[in-house]
Amino acid sequence: LEQRGIAQIPNFSKILIEKYLDPSGSTNILVLGIFGTEVNAVISQAIGSVISQDLKSNIAIISTDNGFLVRIPPGIDLEDLNIFNLITPETLEDQFIHSVKQTELFKMRFRYSAGRALMILRMMGQRKIGMDQQQKTSRWLLKTLDPEFPIIQEALREIMHDKYDIDRARYV
Repeated sequence: LEQRGIAQIPNFSKILIEKYLDPSGSTNILVLGIFGTEVNAVISQAIGSVISQDLKSNIAIISTDNGFLVRIPPGIDLEDLNIFNLITPETLEDQFIHSVKQTELFKMRFRYSAGRALMILRMMGQRKIGMDQQQKTSRWLLKTLDPEFPIIQEALREIMHDKYDIDRARYV
């Protein structure tokens, strides 16, 4: 298609952005870039965080190997919003952390890290502690611990460097 001049295809040096309204009236911004899920998820989370704060509205994000979709609810005007001017390589990590701290992924990684640090018990004598009690303890710890606590930082490090690739995302 690209050779015939009908459509463009993204590559490692070209990102395509499409904006359209779906039948429900939601604005969809489709960003096509073949950088992999590990990079696209970081960029989409950061962009989603900034747009959500700016518009004071919840938005939906879907990321894949080939790009990501940002879905804005009906009735919100995006004419003056250039999504790629919202984040820079310097602000990407802060925006991503702000966004990821609200996800189940962060809560799960924190629970695993706290369990490895013996802050959350799995056994009490011969009795196994249920997952619901471990999750309650994890939520309580997240509320009471300082954000700079090493176990919280370890959970964030696992997400940014093991699960995703924030260093490559900064480069993109």
